[in-house]
Amino acid sequence: MTAAMDRITAAAAAHLAVLERAHQELSALSATARTDDGRVEVRVDANGGLAGLILRPGAARGDAARLAQLITEAAAEAAHEVADRRADLTREFVAELGGDPDGESDPGTDPSLGRRTDRRRIPADRHESTIRQGER
Repeated sequence: MTAAMDRITAAAAAHLAVLERAHQELSALSATARTDDGRVEVRVDANGGLAGLILRPGAARGDAARLAQLITEAAAEAAHEVADRRADLTREFVAELGGDPDGESDPGTDPSLGRRTDRRRIPADRHESTIRQGER
């Protein structure tokens, strides 16, 4: 291989390692939230979906509507925590890959190649009209 190909291969391998680690860490995220009295505890997974629920004696004191509200509030709090952590991790990984963590980078440029890597795309409205015309 040429020196340029060696650099490209090394950069791709490094990016792949970062992406694999990002996928692993993002997939492993979870968060737990509890009511102030600790009688309702909710755990959510990496997607913010309910992964666990603990109801201790006296939770909402038998009021079903209040219990539903407490569960919903705790689940929302845990889901927000996961979303915040996911955003933080994503910013870290984007920065590690050499991008701007605030989204200001040009996704069509690969710094290791020193040139644009994206291709011109058909605008969505033209693409849809092309599909419609082809269906007739």
